[in-house]
Amino acid sequence: MGCVGAEAFDYYRSWVNPVVRELAPMMPGAKLSDIAKMCVPEVTAGEVRNSLELMVSANLLERCADGSYVQMNKGLTGDPALLSASMKAMQKQVMRLAADALDHVPADERDISGFTLGISENAYRRLVEEIAAFRKRVKEIVSEDEGCSRVYRLNLQLFPLSEKLRNENEDK
Repeated sequence: MGCVGAEAFDYYRSWVNPVVRELAPMMPGAKLSDIAKMCVPEVTAGEVRNSLELMVSANLLERCADGSYVQMNKGLTGDPALLSASMKAMQKQVMRLAADALDHVPADERDISGFTLGISENAYRRLVEEIAAFRKRVKEIVSEDEGCSRVYRLNLQLFPLSEKLRNENEDK
């Protein structure tokens, strides 16, 4: 797992960067405009060029002699405390893309679901642990995968939709 350093602020500034990081190695010899057209929604060739330059300089991608790209590491990690502002910006962008996918991506090519539930603080903590374990299993599956054909984004969202109710057992 590669660690994203100072360039992380730029990397996490846009949803385009992680998508191009996945697409470029899948499309050896592709023109910038070809990669741009594969993004959903489509982006410009200039955005792809800027993204590739950023990732090459950050050692996230390596450009080979034949012009193709290779990922230096399958996955990335970064310090959320240091990257909070830029990560939030990108997460907001991909949440908007997820909302757009409801209208523009066929149901058999997406899985967007959820439910609303009442839970205790204890259940919340247990769910957070289970989500972390799930993310770890997803990373393992992806690291073993070969022959990628498409880039997906997986968002896991667990957030309050109400204020806390006062519990009689809580200290005042």
